Amino acid sequence: MFVENVAALRRRGLDVVHADLAALGYDTSWLCLRASDIGAAHRRDRLFLLANGGGGEAADAAHTLRP
Repeated sequence: MFVENVAALRRRGLDVVHADLAALGYDTSWLCLRASDIGAAHRRDRLFLLANGGGGEAADAAHTLRP
């Protein structure tokens, strides 16, 4: 799974995202980049998260974590 969001997610819920994905069997890693780091004309900070794993019974239980 690949997620892109605002960098403020670091302070506003990244811990919940990590915990929920871990409960589903995913290993995660993340980093923040500025749009200008990859050639855009603005500096907007973005968070990128990569999650590997999951599936099986954990995937069936996903709906029980968040209503």
